[in-house]
Amino acid sequence: AADQDPAAVLFGLGYGPVHESLPFAAAVLESVRRTQPAPAASAPALVNAGRRDPADIAERIHHLGELHRAGLVTDAEFTTKKAQLLAEL
Repeated sequence: AADQDPAAVLFGLGYGPVHESLPFAAAVLESVRRTQPAPAASAPALVNAGRRDPADIAERIHHLGELHRAGLVTDAEFTTKKAQLLAEL
C-alpha cells in the first residue's frame, strides 16, 4: 500500500491542484533516491557497470516528456536532461 511505501508521496485534500504539488513531490523523490544506499552489485550488473538499463532510461525519458507536456519542465531543461539520459546508454 502507498502508506507503507517509503517512495510514495501522498497529499491530502485542500493543499491545492495536483500540478502544483508535482515539483515538490519530484524534489522529495530525488532527495530520497540520493540518500538511499546503493544496492549491492550482482554479477550481471558488473558486466554493464558503466551502463544503465535501457528500459529504465526509456521510462525516465517518458516521465520527463510527461513533465514537459504538463509545463513543469522547460524546453531547455527537457533537452538537456534527455541528452544526459541518452548518454547513459
